[in-house]
Amino acid sequence: DEPELLNLAEIPLMLSMMTLAYEEILIAAWRRITSQEGREKYLLNAYIRGQLGRDNNYNWYSKGREPLPEHTRRWLAWLAQRMAADNTQEFTIEKLRPAWLDANGELQTYQLMVNLISVLFWGFIFGFIFTLILDLDLYLGLISGAIGGVIIGMLFGLPGLKKLVLRIILFFNGHIPWNYRRFLNYAASRLLLQRVGDRYQFIHHLLFKHFTEI
Repeated sequence: DEPELLNLAEIPLMLSMMTLAYEEILIAAWRRITSQEGREKYLLNAYIRGQLGRDNNYNWYSKGREPLPEHTRRWLAWLAQRMAADNTQEFTIEKLRPAWLDANGELQTYQLMVNLISVLFWGFIFGFIFTLILDLDLYLGLISGAIGGVIIGMLFGLPGLKKLVLRIILFFNGHIPWNYRRFLNYAASRLLLQRVGDRYQFIHHLLFKHFTEI
């Protein structure tokens, strides 16, 4: 009775989605959509709702502690948009980098935090060394160390520190959950992502494109 639905069923991904999300498809709502693009979006949204709502045998989260559907959508949308900007289809956690921060304050906050913590770290180290080696007063040693810390800290940020600060900023701005790897594995168990080793990709380019537009 629905020729347009049958036409979309000829696309393998759409047929699979219809099978998995048939309970989420409302024919009355379907009939109100007139464009092919609108119907594809409707099916994709129905598929996402169905996958996030079904029982999951993978224990990435304890029962009742799974991410909320709106959080999952937001995190995957952010990931898809950053991947699209990089023109890449695969993602690893190691690919997280400062360039993915928004320019409206996030990048500046990152740079400030990295520089400040680096200066404090190196300042303490140099101050302690100067106090021991040069037999300086502790106060003078810390001042000398602070000066050295500023110079070294501005030139050489700690790699581990940079990654930690980046994760903190992304987390507090709502772009990723704290345990990102667990979430990505969870999304893969929901058949939204596909995991190969430590690499992740969206299960189909249509779903990838859909998340970039959310």
